[in-house]
Amino acid sequence: MAIRVTQGLMYNSFVTNMNHSLSAYMESNIQASSMKRVNRPSDDPVNSGRILDIRATLSRLAVFEENAKMAMGWLSLSDSILASGDGSVHNVLSLIKALDIQTATGTINQDNRLQAATAIRQYMEQLVSLANTRFGNQYIYAGQKTDRPPYSMGLGVTLKDTPPTGDPGLSNAQFHVTGASTSTVLITPVIPDGGLPPGSPAGQIPADHPDLTYMFSTDGGTTWRPANSVTSFHDPGTNRHITTIDTGAGATVQISNPGTNAAPSVTPVYTQMQLENPEGILKTGEGTWLYVRPTAIYSGDDNNTQVTASYWNADANRDLRANAEGHFTRDVAVRLDSIVSGPPERLLYSFSTDNGSNWVQTSAPIPAPGTEALNLPVPGGFLTIRLDDGSNSVPPVYAPISFGPDDMGTQFIIHPHRADIQVQIGDNDYITVNMVGKHIFGGLYNYPENTAYPHAEVVPGPNMFETLGKLIAALETNDQEMVQQCLPELDAIMALVRTRVAEVGGRENRLAVTQAALMMRTFSEEDHLSRIEDVDITELMTRLAQQQIAYNSVLKSSSMIMQMSLVNFL
Repeated sequence: MAIRVTQGLMYNSFVTNMNHSLSAYMESNIQASSMKRVNRPSDDPVNSGRILDIRATLSRLAVFEENAKMAMGWLSLSDSILASGDGSVHNVLSLIKALDIQTATGTINQDNRLQAATAIRQYMEQLVSLANTRFGNQYIYAGQKTDRPPYSMGLGVTLKDTPPTGDPGLSNAQFHVTGASTSTVLITPVIPDGGLPPGSPAGQIPADHPDLTYMFSTDGGTTWRPANSVTSFHDPGTNRHITTIDTGAGATVQISNPGTNAAPSVTPVYTQMQLENPEGILKTGEGTWLYVRPTAIYSGDDNNTQVTASYWNADANRDLRANAEGHFTRDVAVRLDSIVSGPPERLLYSFSTDNGSNWVQTSAPIPAPGTEALNLPVPGGFLTIRLDDGSNSVPPVYAPISFGPDDMGTQFIIHPHRADIQVQIGDNDYITVNMVGKHIFGGLYNYPENTAYPHAEVVPGPNMFETLGKLIAALETNDQEMVQQCLPELDAIMALVRTRVAEVGGRENRLAVTQAALMMRTFSEEDHLSRIEDVDITELMTRLAQQQIAYNSVLKSSSMIMQMSLVNFL
């Protein structure tokens, strides 16, 4: 059935058609300007969520790539410091070893050794400077204490104690030096001219014997002076006997004898009269000699484990001691819960790795009577519990372990030191970019968990700065035997440095592989995003041309038809 077509109807139809064509044309124009098929969620509701997920993944990958670049820069610097270039640690050690080999021979005189000692002192200061290297504003060998230099120059002691008979009297002693000195201070106990009083022990005698005199020399034994003062006392707090020798020349030596109220023994082999004519004294090598010489003190942190205990039960008045072994990445709390009757008798205990929010209970067999330790498995390693016998001795003496109702509720906190700085380079992938300085350079270190001895102690193992201090002392006192002893120590130190270099190289190789994997994954994600989000250029250009023709056709046909009216024929 035919309908009546009015001018209003034609006008509305034309406007609708034009708007529809223009809207499609403008949508294609927006896609052409952004080169994106999906510009808002309404364009493709299904793929809009996928696009957001892919963009989040790309942002995360970009962070990982930046972290990997930063880590590579950190490790590359460490590699350069330890092994690459003329100014590297390994190269400086090679120069020092060459001097050691040269001065260890009998053809070198005292003046030559003093000249070598001067050079090695400069090399040592250079090594301290390398140990304090910074990446940006962070010290790379300080653990997580990156805001301050890990090493500072100080004084240490090399002991040469060869009594005629028996064990060295100072073999278990610890030394602490305060003050400063630009040359090695050689200290030795001497017998007064008149000898010791009748009844005094021969050979080894107490370091605080009232008739004992300490002499020191700052020129390698050429001239001698008496020490300014010698004091001695027993410290009941740490159960140590402490003898302090004040040279009066800027250096004061503290000899700490642990676990006793008696002074350690020393072996004087010279009288004061002999020291006044010291020619040939050092050639014997017997007796007690203290060489106060340079060293470096480490003030960074480490990855050791510290255990603290808290008693929740006031009746638990026994001293349960604990230490942990393993690799702990976070604090672990351990709580003693109850004792389950046997046989076998078991101890129920719980552990928490989220600061006590959640606890996991397990059990361990109580050891047989007479056993001194109980090992409790926990995430990351073991917690070993012992019972102090109450004597307050240093080191502590343990009684056979046992548990009673009063011990239940005791909590131990395994707190690992966190010296490693880890950088995230993947969703579940981390890499350590720093190194603990004392594991490379050695020196002296004041272990935070050491409450019995409050001073810095020698880092165990191959120790670069302690060996260099010993070598300087040997050269400045013309001690050829000690110079020769430093050669194998230098070999061990250089081997340790090469091991650390290999460790850094391994991390660099891992980073290179990770960076390549990140680039491949980024390319894959970007390709996937492009397939979903980007527009097809060929299709878009064809569609734009079609829509332009269509819109022009609508405009032209509309203009022609709108001119036609019944009025035109009246």
